[in-house]
Amino acid sequence: MLLLAALALIAGAMLSAAHAASFDAADGAKLFAAHCAVCHQASGEGIPGVFPPLKGSGVVLASDPTQQIRVLLAGIQGATVAGTVYSSPMPPFGITLSDREVVDIIDYERTSWGNHAPLATAREVAAVRAKLRH
Repeated sequence: MLLLAALALIAGAMLSAAHAASFDAADGAKLFAAHCAVCHQASGEGIPGVFPPLKGSGVVLASDPTQQIRVLLAGIQGATVAGTVYSSPMPPFGITLSDREVVDIIDYERTSWGNHAPLATAREVAAVRAKLRH
């Protein structure tokens, strides 16, 4: 039983390492610039009271990327961040971006502007996308 648990941990670490090795920050930066920077700014600081910051964001820094994935796929409006309500809508990108593109944007956000959060995976994006369909 312990051997199986140890093997599962090793396999998970290997998958995470493989994803980290395949994460292309340049692709993430390009996708972010094309789809996100106009609102959240190239600095990730957003526009106070209009578009929330991604730099230092609790959603972006969370160890579980599910909420960040859901927001990118489905969009959001009326989110409260650090006591400020952001009424400007964020459009859903799930209809135009692939799982790989979504994870590249998310991982770019999770590793930029001083953010240090665990990387997400395309498998996690696919799982959230499947739940949103139901």
